[in-house]
Amino acid sequence: DRLKNQLMIAFRQQMEIRRSLVELENTNMELHIDTSRHLLTIADWEREKAKRDRKWWEEKWSEKTDKEQDDEERESGMTDELDMSEPLEVSVAREELGMLLTEQRKTAALKCELEQK
Repeated sequence: DRLKNQLMIAFRQQMEIRRSLVELENTNMELHIDTSRHLLTIADWEREKAKRDRKWWEEKWSEKTDKEQDDEERESGMTDELDMSEPLEVSVAREELGMLLTEQRKTAALKCELEQK
């Protein structure tokens, strides 16, 4: 009877550990998906920004007619017409990315801890 009871307790503990591991794996997968989504948001915006900037510079340089105008604009920077502000969704994605990576590290540590039991 005592042996049977000990086996049942050990079995329940193992099942609880396995359940916890599955939950951690699900959490890790959700974090990974969210991280990928945020990285994609940032990459899309940066690609579009580079494309806009390149087009803007190409148009600006093709409009120039004399060397004096080129020199003046180079000295003044001429970046005031470029829109450098990033959209709110990109800013939010950057902020949340750090939090998500921290959570992924915590989840990985918990998983390692459970796997050692």
